[in-house]
Amino acid sequence: MTTADDHRERTLDDKTIADFDALGVPRLLAEILACPCPHHVPVRPDVAASTLVCTRCQTTFPVRNGVPVMLLDDATAGPEGIGAAVAGE
Repeated sequence: MTTADDHRERTLDDKTIADFDALGVPRLLAEILACPCPHHVPVRPDVAASTLVCTRCQTTFPVRNGVPVMLLDDATAGPEGIGAAVAGE
C-alpha cells in the first residue's frame, strides 16, 4: 500500500544530480521520477547505458534526447520482472 509520503520529492546527492544532468534530465523532474510499477520507487540514472533504473526491480527505462521514456512497453524488465524485488531485499 502506498501513502502520501511515498510520493514526495526526494533529496538527490551531487553525483546523482550530475548523472541526471549528463542524461539531460532536469533536476525537478529527476526528484519526482519513479518506476511505474505498483511500488512507485525512485529510479537512478545509468549514464553509460542512457537509461534510468528502478531501485527495486532493476527495470530499465530509456532516456531519449533528455526525455525519460517511462512506459512499461519500452522498458527492459529486471531479472525478476517488472515490480519484483531483487534478491536480498
